[in-house]
Amino acid sequence: KRSNGGGSSGGFLATVAALNDDINDVADDLSVSTKARLLVLYNPAYIPKARYSPPPVQYINSRTPPAIFFYGDHDPYKPGGDEFYAALAKEHIKTALWVASGEAHSFFNKNNWQLGSSSKAFNFLITNGIIKGALIADVADAPLVLQPVQQ
Repeated sequence: KRSNGGGSSGGFLATVAALNDDINDVADDLSVSTKARLLVLYNPAYIPKARYSPPPVQYINSRTPPAIFFYGDHDPYKPGGDEFYAALAKEHIKTALWVASGEAHSFFNKNNWQLGSSSKAFNFLITNGIIKGALIADVADAPLVLQPVQQ
């Protein structure tokens, strides 16, 4: 059971890898799937669109895996994440976007945010059947807010 994940440009690359169709190369072992079953994305850098062409949002479809996002509300990449989040919801893909108030890019690296964001990611993996285990209670010192979908 695979999940792709990454932060910033790594989140962008994890997304592109998950949305990329398998290439049937004669050397490929087609018995091994390269498809991700879930995405864990820490402030993926989906903008500026001029830099990343074509933007990955256009490849979202009903087979796109569930995704969880984390952004600070002052992150310059958040508008691209908002667009991607809305596109996933439009396709009825399980998704969650957690926002840290007053924080910028890479907020989750700070001590008071590491456990809070990691526990939300862990719980998302459990509720989507990727791993087994007990859900972790929210961490009081990391008040992440679930952003409603705006289409």
